Amino acid sequence: MGKRRVKQVAKTSDIVPRLRKSLLKQTKAALVDTLVELAQEDRSLFAA
Repeated sequence: MGKRRVKQVAKTSDIVPRLRKSLLKQTKAALVDTLVELAQEDRSLFAA
């Protein structure tokens, strides 16, 4: 059997530019849908 490779963890400083770049590719409607979905998920956490 081959050896497993360890995944490299991204540094936190590298996340912001990558996130910004990916968000710029999205349409405004897709971003709003994502925000609404996240808000609904958060609300279900606090409803208990």
